[in-house]
Amino acid sequence: VKAGERVLIYGGVYRETIFPMHGGNSEENMISYESSPGEDVIIKGSKIYDGKWEQRKVFTDVLPDSTLTYTWSRKTWMTTVPDAFFEDGYHPFQLPNILPEEHKLMPWAKLVKKIPPYTSTRALLFQNGKRMTQLEAYGDLTRTPGSYWVDNDGKTIHIHSCDSRDPNNSLLEIWSEKTLA
Repeated sequence: VKAGERVLIYGGVYRETIFPMHGGNSEENMISYESSPGEDVIIKGSKIYDGKWEQRKVFTDVLPDSTLTYTWSRKTWMTTVPDAFFEDGYHPFQLPNILPEEHKLMPWAKLVKKIPPYTSTRALLFQNGKRMTQLEAYGDLTRTPGSYWVDNDGKTIHIHSCDSRDPNNSLLEIWSEKTLA
């Protein structure tokens, strides 16, 4: 595609990033990407996560057993996202929004490095197309439908689904900036 040309896209959901070889050279002579007339086009940078979500034993239901893990609510579910889900060893649930080396590049970042959302991870989680809210404290999860918390291992994700129901019956998507690369 060259400057001044249009690209018409047929309806559908596209999970990809477009890297044009050429760009436009002015407002009047640019490359445009448009949906074909009457077509609904959605371009997403997220990947569908189809891993199994599990509910832990509720602490008040059973006698303590050191071989089990517990939660305080039936509203929370968890999964462990495998490294293989992400490409090139880039695991955004293990990375804070501002990396230590970025503190050197952005002097203002030193002032906020311990303040949410700068301490949150780089990945985003969506349930049925709705962006979920990342929480800093696990204890807030039971009170906040449509939220998630990332465990210290950076792989285990705990959620309180948007409708407070089993998330295994939902479309869950994970986005990170590396997904687009």
